[in-house]
Amino acid sequence: MSTKIAIGSIPEKICYVFSDEQEVFIGCEWDIDYSEKAAPNKAKVLPAFPVDENDVSGKSKATSWAERSHYNSKDKKTAQYDTVDNKPISGVKVFSLEHRGQSGRAYKAVIGKYYVDLREDVLMDTMLQAGVDKGGVLLGEYVWAKMRSNMKLVRVGSEIHRLIVEFDSKKDLKPFNKNDLEVGGVYRTRQMDHAIFIGYINTTIFHTKHGRNSWDKNKKVDFDFNHKVIKKAMLFYNIYDIKNIASDVDKIKSVDNKDYFIIKATHTYIEKIDNIDLPEDIIESVRQRTMKEAKKTILEYTGHIPPKQHFLKADEHVLEDTIVSHSNNLNMYKYGDKPVDLFDVKKFLLFS
Repeated sequence: MSTKIAIGSIPEKICYVFSDEQEVFIGCEWDIDYSEKAAPNKAKVLPAFPVDENDVSGKSKATSWAERSHYNSKDKKTAQYDTVDNKPISGVKVFSLEHRGQSGRAYKAVIGKYYVDLREDVLMDTMLQAGVDKGGVLLGEYVWAKMRSNMKLVRVGSEIHRLIVEFDSKKDLKPFNKNDLEVGGVYRTRQMDHAIFIGYINTTIFHTKHGRNSWDKNKKVDFDFNHKVIKKAMLFYNIYDIKNIASDVDKIKSVDNKDYFIIKATHTYIEKIDNIDLPEDIIESVRQRTMKEAKKTILEYTGHIPPKQHFLKADEHVLEDTIVSHSNNLNMYKYGDKPVDLFDVKKFLLFS
């Protein structure tokens, strides 16, 4: 099961934003002779900034780029625009390698008359999978892809192209209706985040009345909390390695995985990819595990057990933070079941 993802889209139309024609060198730095007597290999091109035709912000940025001088002239240039269909392009030719600030660099290529960036990973893919003819002509066909806010030329049929098309094909998929989630279902988002739906829960989240800041040692700790009641929230178990989901299922039953459980009021899961059997009492099991850890902190605070090796003894600030940060699990119960008693740290301190 693949976990690779390329967040992007293939725009229908591309707008090349450009201004003045320029003369550029062709070749690597060792091929160029700057002496007056030499006749270096040069070509006239139109440095261009390709953008998605529908990207207003991108077009504005490209316009500013095209209107400024590349030779430190005070004369403002006039930006020009050429909108074309984003159809496969052949005959892309590499001209040179441009060095930029902070050790950055970009290969420069020509598409027709436009002088554009070509990223290293795309060139590497082309060399290994399609080939390059003498003179720097890339074999294969290429299209522009929008990856976040940047445009990138990618080879049609390459792995990155496949992943972008796959991601883009799901742009219209809506998240599952909250009531349609199935307990034990393994779901994923467009960004390939995976989680198991554990069930619907109610809970109460604690907040300190004075604001939570464990580093403020001058604040008074009275373990008096504000309560926020949550009803019919969704409990998920985050999966960080989908390839080893069987191992994750085993971890659900373990003691030290309570932080993997996430309570959500809304979600962005669009696909169900698997289903697993879960213990009937899993929600109560998570609550009990969290209570066990909270009680350990209480016993450490009261001096009944030593702190973990290399750790300082828990003080009242650490204890308060522990109760607040884990209150969602400490007070949760299955939706529709009888409410559980709220975790009362003062009661445990009284009898500790």
